[in-house]
Amino acid sequence: MKIKSLTHARKKKSQRLLDEGCNLVHRGSIDEAYEKFDQSYKLDQSADALTYKGWMLNIKGDPEGALKLCHQAIKLDPEFGNPYNDIGTILVAQKNFNDAIPWFKKAIKAKRYEPRHFPHINLAKIYIEMGESDLALAEYKEALKFDNDNPYLQINIKNLEQEIKSRTLH
Repeated sequence: MKIKSLTHARKKKSQRLLDEGCNLVHRGSIDEAYEKFDQSYKLDQSADALTYKGWMLNIKGDPEGALKLCHQAIKLDPEFGNPYNDIGTILVAQKNFNDAIPWFKKAIKAKRYEPRHFPHINLAKIYIEMGESDLALAEYKEALKFDNDNPYLQINIKNLEQEIKSRTLH
């Protein structure tokens, strides 16, 4: 019984550190956030902590280190979608659009992932870059199912619908 309660306490503290790290990210304190995520990982070797550490490495200009941590996170928990999305995002930044697509699709299929609309938005952006307006529109519409009050999505859907309509009229 004591071991179970210690494990629970470690997991709870680890989650608190993840939450603190996320709050620090939103305040722009990347180094401090990285430290919180690292402390969380030392308490509870979670895919979440590895992914968030990778996220910070990418922000700090180390995409290769970020990719390594994301791949480790996937090995720990293949059902956690965030590292798939992060890998795709890094590949997009490197202009590897075709390589990024399957990673975003894996993020979409992952059982445990928040915010669910991100990989759809990321796919839509790729499809726009590739000149695939119909595919982009479909992805924005999927994203809207998860974030239906998002004005960015609503505007992009409207613009793409107008673009596609004007293209078919000409």
